[in-house]
Amino acid sequence: MKILHKRKGFTLIEILIVVTILLSLSVLGAMKYMSIVEQNNINLDRINARTIAEGIKLAGLSGAIDLNKDVSGASIEDPELAKFIDTSIVPKSKHFGGNSARFTYSISKQNVTVHANGLVVYPDTSKQKTLGD
Repeated sequence: MKILHKRKGFTLIEILIVVTILLSLSVLGAMKYMSIVEQNNINLDRINARTIAEGIKLAGLSGAIDLNKDVSGASIEDPELAKFIDTSIVPKSKHFGGNSARFTYSISKQNVTVHANGLVVYPDTSKQKTLGD
């Protein structure tokens, strides 16, 4: 008489189902992580732009630049600004052009606006505020 032995272990189908579920969760987690990293980079760009604007205002108060003169699209890599800000700062987020873009500034009626990749970074016109605001 033959005795049937109960097999211990998982079938191939069960293993494939578990692997598929784990892979799906990993992909969703990676996508969420990338989204969080991009949002943090956007916030960092806004904070850096605010710092640049404050440095430009400080440069104006010290007489290094003229805040009464309207300027459009000027580079922050001006040697006069190097005393007040880190002129090598570049945008980090893909939204503002990433490392290939550069911060520029405009002055109109003594108001400073910071741009990157043609988009206004400071003042923040979006509904969402950064940690520094």
